[in-house]
Formats: sequence, structure tokens, C-alpha cells
Amino acid sequence: MLHTTSGVILGIIGFMFVYLLNKSYSNSINLSPFFVVMFAFCFAVTMGVFWEFFEYGADRILGTNMQKFRFPELGQDGLIDTMSDLFVDTLGALITSVIGYFYIQKKNDVLLKDYFRTWFRNVKKEK
Repeated sequence: MLHTTSGVILGIIGFMFVYLLNKSYSNSINLSPFFVVMFAFCFAVTMGVFWEFFEYGADRILGTNMQKFRFPELGQDGLIDTMSDLFVDTLGALITSVIGYFYIQKKNDVLLKDYFRTWFRNVKKEK
């Protein structure tokens, strides 16, 4: 559940980053909805992979047992833990990407328009 949630949250962060960048510079750059959601998906999955690298490094360097591989009676539980984490990270990123795609296609920016309107106004004035 934790990795699914992190996949969703990281997908939202990746989506917001590219979506808002695309909206703030709409005169010079017009990214397709597919690119925006693909970036969000790849960003979330890549961050999940980096987290698994962290777990591996912590287990090797600090002697923790984040990947659950130190108990021989468990067999390949370390591998199963890592792969399960990556699968649910991908699921969370996919959910966010699908929702983001339909959000862009709807073209009714009620969620983000009011919240970021003043920020975009300030960014455009600075140019």
C-alpha cells in the first residue's frame, strides 16, 4: 500500500511539474497530453527504482534488512519484496497517468487554474 501511494504521489508531482511548465510557457511550448502523462509515469517509476536502490544500499552498507533477505528460511523474499514494490509503484503511476490524461483531455482546468493563477501571472511578468 505504501509503494502504491508513493507511485500515485510521485506521479502527481511529475504530472504537475510538466503540466504547469507547459501551461506557464504555452506560447512557446505546447506538449501533447501523451507526453505529459508519459513523463509523469516515467518519473514515478524511476523514483521507485531509486528507492529500491536505497533499500539495497542500506541493507549492504548499514546492515539493515529493508529487503527481507537476511533470513535463509524465507528463500527469495528479498527478490519478491523488491519486485512487488516495483509492480505496485508502476500501478500507482499508471493510475495517476490515466487520470491525468483524462484531466488534460477534459480541458476544464478547474482544479489547478485558481490555485496557480497568481503564480503564473508573476512568472510571466518577470520575463
